This record gives sequence, C-alpha cells and structure tokens, in this order.
Amino acid sequence: MHRSSFQAPTPDETLEVFRKPAGWMLHWGTTTVVVLLLLFLALAALVQYPDKVELPVTISSVPPPIPIVNRMDGTIAAVFVEEGSPVEEGDAVLLLDSRVDFADATYLDSILEVLQKVDAPLLLTNYELREPLHLGDIGLAYTQLLNTTAEIKAKLKQRFTSEQLAQLDAQIKEQELLQANLNDQTETLRLELAIAERNLKQFEELLRRESASQIEVDQSATRFLGVQRRLEEQKNRLSQARSRIAQLSGTKSQLKSESEGASLELWLQWKAQYRNLQQALMNWQDSYLLKATAPGTITFFEELNQGTPLTGQQVPLGIIPATEEVIYRAQGILPDLESGSVGVASDAYLEVLAFPSQRYGKLEAEVLSIAAATRQNDGGYRVLFNLPKGLNTTYDHTITLRQQMRAEATILTEKRSLLGRLFEQLRKQTIE
Repeated sequence: MHRSSFQAPTPDETLEVFRKPAGWMLHWGTTTVVVLLLLFLALAALVQYPDKVELPVTISSVPPPIPIVNRMDGTIAAVFVEEGSPVEEGDAVLLLDSRVDFADATYLDSILEVLQKVDAPLLLTNYELREPLHLGDIGLAYTQLLNTTAEIKAKLKQRFTSEQLAQLDAQIKEQELLQANLNDQTETLRLELAIAERNLKQFEELLRRESASQIEVDQSATRFLGVQRRLEEQKNRLSQARSRIAQLSGTKSQLKSESEGASLELWLQWKAQYRNLQQALMNWQDSYLLKATAPGTITFFEELNQGTPLTGQQVPLGIIPATEEVIYRAQGILPDLESGSVGVASDAYLEVLAFPSQRYGKLEAEVLSIAAATRQNDGGYRVLFNLPKGLNTTYDHTITLRQQMRAEATILTEKRSLLGRLFEQLRKQTIE
C-alpha cells in the first residue's frame, strides 16, 4: 500500500506564517478597491441625467390651415391650383363634374355682376347677352331672363330709339362744356372789370390834382363800362346754358319715365328672373365649385387629380392664412401613468418620421401647456409643444412643413443622480 508523502506543518512553521507581515500587493490592493469604490460613489452622486417620456405628436402651423369643405359626393373635373399656390378670397380651386360648362358658368357669373348695377329698363339696351350657353339645370332660368330682356328691348324700341337718348346725352355734355367755358370767361371779365374800375378811380384822383386830363378820365370810364356790359352779356349766356341743360335733362327724364312706365310689368318680371338665376348659380357653385375662403397658400390634404372621387363633407385641401409670422406647434396625448414628472417648460426633442434624425437631426421643443383634465376615451392629457427654433433641426437643417406631419416626441423630465437611482432600486427590492 502506497503511503502519502504529505507532512503536516510543525507548530513552529505555523507560527512563522502568522508572524510574517502581509505583502505589498495585498495591502495596496485593498486600499485601491476602497478608493475606487469611493470614487464610483462620488461619480454616481455627481452624474445626473433625466428620465424620458416618449409619445407620438403631430406638427402644424399657427394659425392652422383653413379647411375647404366639399359639400356633396362627386368626382373631380378640374383642379385649378397646385400645392403651395397663392390664392385670394373667392378664387376657384377645385371643380366637380357636372352638366354645367365651367367657362359658360364663369361668363354668367361675370354678366350677373354687371347686370346688378342696372337700375332701369332703359339701361338694358347697352348689353347683349350671349347665347347659347351650356348651363344644365341653370339653363332654363337663363333662357327666361334672356327672353324677358329681348321683350323689354323691343318695347323700348317702339317708344323711342337708343339714338335719341344718345343725342340727348351728347347735347347735355356739349352744354356742360359750354357752361364750363362761360364760367372761365366770366371770371376773366370780373378781373378785367376790377382792373378797369381801379384805373378809373386813379384817373379821377389825378384829375382832381390836375395831373390828368378829362379826356383820359372819359376813356377810362368808357373801358370800364365796356367791360361791365360784356360781363352782363356773359352772365346772360351762362344763364341760357344752364336753362338749356335743365331743359335737355327734363326731356331725357320724361322720355325715360314714359318708356319705363310702359315696360314696368316686364321690368319687375326681369328683376325676379334675375334673382332666381343668381340664386341658381350660387347653388351650383356651392355644390360643385370649391373656392378659397381667405387669402393665403394652398395645402393639399390628399392627392387630387381629375377623376378622383370625393364624398360629402370631405376636406380635400385647405388654406394656410397669409400672416406676417408663422408659428409652429406640436401636440399629442401624454399618458396618464407618465404625466406626473412632466411640467410646463420641460425640454423635448421631436424626431420627424418623414425626416430621419440620423440624417436631418431633431427639432428642439418645449412643453407649452398640459391639459388640466384627461380625455374620456384614452385617459391621456393633451400636451402642446412650442418649437422655439421653428423647423430648424439640431443639424442646422430646415425641414419642409406638411400639415399634420407626424413625429416622435421625447420629453426630458427632472434630472436625477445615478446614486439616487441605485438607492431607489435597492429600496424597491427591499419593499418587495
């Protein structure tokens, strides 16, 4: 049997081990560990960083786009604007397919605006209404107005011709020009009379001083009386011109009154037909023609092409109002469970989904407001962000806004130290 070669240490050898001091590595190694631990704790107390709350948001401009609402189902016949086009209030932006020719409807709109200023049947002789027009259901109302207009013109032609009225207007204008010339001449004669009167008084004074002769005084008096006589004659001619203008105006008024009286019933019928046609055109425009409701810039909410179907109450496009300064805002729903650490003026960053942050950077933001009550459907709080640098990113790149553009918001909450977070985890585990 093999006997082991191991021999137990003697008591003297054991005492020798305990008497020998520890080596330098063991001594300094312990010190190093303690120092490193203290440094770690110090750094953990000094190093602070915030928690992050992430939520989806949408970016829009303030004031927001004004929606242009489509009122009925239909398909697009024409789009008159492009994305970013400037428009004025009342400009046509989109047309739905209908039986009405748009060019004819545009003419009808313009001629109705002109006819709105017609306040007497006699003035209808100055206008010729175009025909035929492709107006669909509006065509019947236009035909009625057309026929009544022709009937009024025919009845007026039986009473007198438009040439008579033109002649009266020409005579009145001629008399008014004559009156203006006579007024100028009268003022000149008044100045001449004043000068002649002053000269006469001067010669009379010189005669008293024996510095002028009686002949010179008589000549001066003759000139004064001559100017005075010419002035009176000029006043008479001016009075005759005024009387002639009044006479011609009276003849014109009487002629118009007789003609309008003869066609009064037709005129009232024409006015009613005009209002019916105007209302029919407005109804067609409200249903088939979308117009700009304010000045600004067009923005499309979806792709719009000829033949694209639209439904009633759909909002295919809108108008960014023309303002001196555009403010950008972002809004989203802050979850109820994470809302306690978020406050007004909290810093945030927005990563726009259409512009990846690795290439374009992020938008700087801050919490502008938080709703005081939760929403009923999801229990979240509506939070609004302000973008102090607009759409300029952290990479100094300005992105192009598309209304309701989606982004991912990261809200930075209050900073906490790493040491505090470690103790928080320890307390949490102890409680559990």
